[in-house]
Amino acid sequence: MDDLPYDITWSTFTSGPPQIEALNAGQIDFPVTGNTPPFVGGLTKTKVVSAYSNEAKGDAILIPQDSDISSVQDLKGKSVAVARGSSAHGHLVLQLERAGVNVSDVDINFLQPSDSKSAFESGQVDAWAVWDPYTAIAEVSGAVPLITAEGVSNGYGFGVASDAALADDPRAEAINDLLEGIERAYQWTNDTPEKWEKIFAQETGTPANPARPNGDRFPK
Repeated sequence: MDDLPYDITWSTFTSGPPQIEALNAGQIDFPVTGNTPPFVGGLTKTKVVSAYSNEAKGDAILIPQDSDISSVQDLKGKSVAVARGSSAHGHLVLQLERAGVNVSDVDINFLQPSDSKSAFESGQVDAWAVWDPYTAIAEVSGAVPLITAEGVSNGYGFGVASDAALADDPRAEAINDLLEGIERAYQWTNDTPEKWEKIFAQETGTPANPARPNGDRFPK
């Protein structure tokens, strides 16, 4: 995305739902989110313009190494941290329904990933539903996946653009450039994982190994 004939303003968000809120409010033109936010966030005057697929290996419900939880059924009466309206929230609900556990029987703490991480590591919650790269970073620190979304949730991601941006030729062209850049970037990530993990670690201040692609597990 270097040497472009236009400027890009990058905005950082903690999860998909705040992105959708900003999109609806006209504060951004284009986000990429997980599979749940575009459908529960009340999209208005927007269109899904791209889709990304993986096997959901990086979407997981995490527990501490010494936890007495051994199945999703064991989450009944326990506390779980998750970002409201995120793909992890959708995954958690699907797993509970599949296990025959009422959502109301679980103490769900709606926290963004950074707060969830702190609550999980300090023992304030019993489990944490989250996605990569948070999953991989937590595993490096000793967290254990109770269950992943494979075979339960589709793991899709979606790029969403506002109608106003799509109707404006310069912005629409910029979005198209970005979509092509994302495609090239994912391919480059898979082709050169050693270079990717170093860049990811440098940009995020995290260890390199959580960024290491494992099959289709790359940060999203």
